[in-house]
Amino acid sequence: MPSTTTLGASLAAVGCLLTMACSTAAPADRAGPNTRTNGGSGGSTQGQSGSGGAASGAGGLASGGVSGSGDLAQAGSGGTSGDGSGGGSAGSAGSAGSAGSAGAGGNPPGGPYNVPRGMSAGCNMQNLEDEPGTFVKHDINVEGVDPTYVAEHPVEGGPYNWTFRNYYIRLPNGYNPAIAYPLVFGGGGCGGSKESGNDGGANVVKGDHGDEAIQVGLSYMWGQGQGACFQDQDANTPDLPYFDAVYNEVISKNCVDLEKVFISGYSSGAWLSYTISLARGGIIRGMAAGAGGLREDRPPAAGIPFALVGITGAQDGGNPLHRTKDGTSCSGGEAEGCFNGEIICGYPGAEDCVDTGSIAARDHILELNGCVGTATEQWGEWPECLKYTGCPAEFPVVFCIPDEGHTGGGDRFNPGAWELLLSTLPPVP
Repeated sequence: MPSTTTLGASLAAVGCLLTMACSTAAPADRAGPNTRTNGGSGGSTQGQSGSGGAASGAGGLASGGVSGSGDLAQAGSGGTSGDGSGGGSAGSAGSAGSAGSAGAGGNPPGGPYNVPRGMSAGCNMQNLEDEPGTFVKHDINVEGVDPTYVAEHPVEGGPYNWTFRNYYIRLPNGYNPAIAYPLVFGGGGCGGSKESGNDGGANVVKGDHGDEAIQVGLSYMWGQGQGACFQDQDANTPDLPYFDAVYNEVISKNCVDLEKVFISGYSSGAWLSYTISLARGGIIRGMAAGAGGLREDRPPAAGIPFALVGITGAQDGGNPLHRTKDGTSCSGGEAEGCFNGEIICGYPGAEDCVDTGSIAARDHILELNGCVGTATEQWGEWPECLKYTGCPAEFPVVFCIPDEGHTGGGDRFNPGAWELLLSTLPPVP
């Protein structure tokens, strides 16, 4: 169970349907002279006019799209279409390119990953609800919550429940609706109220970097028999449609760089960050987690990689590095399947339990991101923080194991995660 502790002073700090367009481009009045327009699926789209450059209709998704099972998916076959069936011919200088038919293969605009791109719908819209520099509460209706979950977990008190919740948003000082900002969600540890996002949660850009991004604090909800935490441990978790609703509302009213959406959290918020990132990979560009781990039961995975900074104290008993089988004993290290004198779930003698620790989450994401090998190098100034050198530059993985407890590693989380990794990521391929 996630701990009720807080992370100290340092932390006082699907897909395509969510965005209505998998490949959100810059608004027409900002489109550059060489903008490309995709051929429609089964139809055609007129290429935009070239200004001394070429315009063409690009092919559709690669045949096979994304395939695979579980949380890991591999790119389907197919490549970028040629000028013939896959795209429109180049327009002459100043003229419109010819209409391009939908290609049998090819990549989404901008690269092989079918993710939201460009500026959000809220750009150039004045936000008169929120005062920059201050967390402002918003109530929100949440659709898509499983009625079975609602019936099994009745909520006591009001006014908030599984389908009516709240979040807090802080616009940067000097917020300009013509500038696309990074968006960072934050979730705190257990033990607060149904307005737990009131200070932004455990948001990785708090403090000195607070004006570099739009911050959103997520608030948790719980029912009878559940703790005051995020309830993300089921495949039908109500926290996924909650995240979807908040994300959609925020990007529709504010100017967000859709390729720079991040989530961060501590303890319960860290568990949530892992769950949401796996389910909404592509929308989530990267995450930072203080403790947390990999839920055994979780929503279907997006199969799209994301950057990770994971931090778990070596002495964390509430959210340990490994889950072990109670009542067993062993000697040795992880290579022998032992952790703190007990057998790690999944090893002989503990086959009937699942390792849900943060190490399992890290290894899962290493595989998802297509990282090769286990070679590492020191990350930042901390010898206990290792960056995996075989990962794609766009999807790096960093993991820190400070010799501390549940609240350890605060400076690695903030400002380390934002300064040294998340804010430095190259564009999505």
